[in-house]
Amino acid sequence: MPVKKATPQRRKGSKGTHVSIATPKGNERKAGSGSEGPVPARKPRRKSPFARHQPIALIMSKDKTGITGVAGILNVLGWGIIGTTGTVKLLRENSIQAVDIAEFIGGGAILGGRVKSISRQIAAGLLSKSTAEDIAEIARLRIPRIDLVLVGLYPLVDEIKREGSTVESVIEETDVGGILALHAAAKGQRIVLTNVRDFHKYVAPSLKDGRPPEEVMQHLMSKSWAVCGHYLASAAQYHSAGHYAALFGERVGRPLKGENGPQSPAALYRTFPGVEDPLAISNFRLIEGADLSYNNICDLDRALQTATHMAAGFEVNLNIVPEIALGLKHGNSCGAGAHGDRYVALHKMLMGDRQAVFGATIMATFEIDEAAANILLWHGTAKKRILDVIIAPAFSDAAIALLKRKGDKCRLVVNPALRSLSAASIDTAPRFRMVRGGFLTEPNYTKILRIDEMRRDAGTKLTPEAVWDLVMAIAICQTGNSNQVCAVKNGMLLVNATNQKARVQCVRLAISLAEWIGHKLEGAAWCSDSFFPFDDGPKLIAAQKPSVVFTTTGSVNDEDMFAAFRAGNVPLLHLPDSEARMFGLH
Repeated sequence: MPVKKATPQRRKGSKGTHVSIATPKGNERKAGSGSEGPVPARKPRRKSPFARHQPIALIMSKDKTGITGVAGILNVLGWGIIGTTGTVKLLRENSIQAVDIAEFIGGGAILGGRVKSISRQIAAGLLSKSTAEDIAEIARLRIPRIDLVLVGLYPLVDEIKREGSTVESVIEETDVGGILALHAAAKGQRIVLTNVRDFHKYVAPSLKDGRPPEEVMQHLMSKSWAVCGHYLASAAQYHSAGHYAALFGERVGRPLKGENGPQSPAALYRTFPGVEDPLAISNFRLIEGADLSYNNICDLDRALQTATHMAAGFEVNLNIVPEIALGLKHGNSCGAGAHGDRYVALHKMLMGDRQAVFGATIMATFEIDEAAANILLWHGTAKKRILDVIIAPAFSDAAIALLKRKGDKCRLVVNPALRSLSAASIDTAPRFRMVRGGFLTEPNYTKILRIDEMRRDAGTKLTPEAVWDLVMAIAICQTGNSNQVCAVKNGMLLVNATNQKARVQCVRLAISLAEWIGHKLEGAAWCSDSFFPFDDGPKLIAAQKPSVVFTTTGSVNDEDMFAAFRAGNVPLLHLPDSEARMFGLH
C-alpha cells in the first residue's frame, strides 16, 4: 500500500516561516534541519578545565613515592595535570592543582575501579598528531592534547614473586590502563616516563626550554616499550607455567672487542628491569686502563662466582670469611689464596702456578695498596709480572701508579661490595645459554656443601687445616670447567686440572703439573667435581698421601674406589652425584 506523504503544516500561533513535520508526539523536528527523525536531546558543551595551548601531563601510579615532587615542578612551569583519584587527592593535599581523570573523561570509574583511564579522550589526547586535521578534530571534540605521561604500573612482578600469591591476586595486580597509556604515549611520541627518577634525570632540566632533545625522547620511548614488553612477558610466563619465557636486557656497555676479532663488536647488557644486586657486573667500575673486553668480563664473572662460593663455604663450615685472592685464566683458577692476612693471601695466590698467573685476571676481596701492588708485580719473579685485569674493592693512588701499564693494558676495576662477601653473596639468578634457534635455562649453582653433613668412610678424621683446604678446593671445583680435579694445601691452590676428557687424565695432569712447578702434594686436600668411574684415579691420588679427598658417588665401581682410598689410608668424604656434582660450563 502506498505511503501517504505527510503534509507540512504551520504550527498554530507560530511566527515566521518554520514548519513542522509530522513526527511521533514529543519528538518534533524542524523542517530543513537535516534528515528526518527524532531530535536527540542536546548535551551541554563540556568546558575544558585547561587553558588553550596549556601543556598537560597525565600521572597514574600506584606507588605515589616522588609524585608530588614531579607534579610540583610541572605546576610551577604552568602545566596542567590529570591524575587518577588517589593521585589527585594526594596532590591537592599538597596544594598542587590537578584534575581528576573522571572529570576529564566525563564519568567516574566503573567496574569496581578497574576501568578509569581507558577512554577515547585519553587515547585521542595521546595519539593526535601535530597535523592541521588532527588539531582541528580534537579541538572540535574538546579533547586537549596530552604532552607528558608518567605511569607507575601495578606491581605485577612483585606479586608473582610474593609467597602466597594466587592466580586471582596476580590478575588483580595486572595493569591495563597504565600499559595502554604508555603504549599510546610512545606511539604518539609524547614525553613518556615509567618512573619518577627518569623525570628528574632526563626531563626536568629541559622543560623550561620546551621538549627534551630528540635522543632523550627516543630513549624514553624505547624504554617504555621495554617496560611494557617485560611486564607482559612476565604475565605470559606466569600464566603459562613457564611455557613462554623471555630474557630482557638493557645495554650498559660495549666491550673493547668480542671474544675473537671477527666476533666484534660485542655488548654488555644488564637484566631489565634492573635488580638491586651490588655485585652485578654493571656495578663494577673501571678506574684505570682500556675498556674491558668480552673475555675480561667473562673472567670477572667467573672470578666472582669462585670468590662468592669460597666465602660462602668458609662461612658455612668455619664461621669465618678470610681474605681471598684469586688468579684466573680462561675462567678457571690458576691461583688461589685464603688467609687472615691480605699479603699472605696474595703470596699464596701467586705462588700456586707462577707461570700461569702471568697475564691473568686477579680478584681480591681487600684493598690493593702500595705494598699489595708491589707483591703483585714482583713477588716470586725476577722479572716484573705482567697482569691484565685486577679487581678489588679499592686501590690506593700509589698502587694505581705502580700498576699502570703502557698502552693502558692493565685494567683496574673496583667494587666496594667485594669487601663483605658471605653466604648471602651467592648468585641466585637463573642462568641462560644461547643455543642455535633458542636458549637453555637452569637454576644457578647455589649448593654450599657442609662438611659435617658429608658421608665419611671409616676412620675419617680431619684436622682444622684439612677442612680449610677442602673448603677452598670445593669452591674451585664448583665454579670451574668439568671434568676437574684440584689440590689445595695450606690455604694455597697447588694445581687445578680442568676440562679433561677422562677423570684419570685430570689426576695425571695435576700430578704432572705439581711436579713441574715444584709442589709437594703430600698433605693436600683433593676435590673431584664428579665421581671416579674406575679405581685408577683414586689409586694415583692415594699414592700422593692427601690429607682428605672429596668426591661424589654414583659409579657402578664405587666400591673399587672406596677400596683404593682405604688401601692408602686416605680420609674420604663423599655425597651422591645427584646431590653434589659440580659440572659446569659445558
